[in-house]
Amino acid sequence: DVAGCHLILNMIGYHPDKGLPNREKIRNILSDGQHIGYGSLCGCFLTSDYRLYRKADAIFKFRNYASQVEHIGYKKEGMSATLVEPGSIRRVKLESTSET
Repeated sequence: DVAGCHLILNMIGYHPDKGLPNREKIRNILSDGQHIGYGSLCGCFLTSDYRLYRKADAIFKFRNYASQVEHIGYKKEGMSATLVEPGSIRRVKLESTSET
């Protein structure tokens, strides 16, 4: 259901993915829709992909899901996030996994 909404939003041009006209990119677009679906079952869905964030936010609001969507800007030099849960606060540093 959520993945279908994601695909429709792409097709009508609502913050569309760059690879939409490319047949080889369709698998990635469907995968993004599945990730949004999994995120709808969580308290918060985090993404650094602004287009994915906008579509997920629209879907969650349209479907009245309790889950929130948050955009975390991507930084080449590394990223960190503060995760707050009832009873704990954690700071997480995300390291680049690319090999040189």
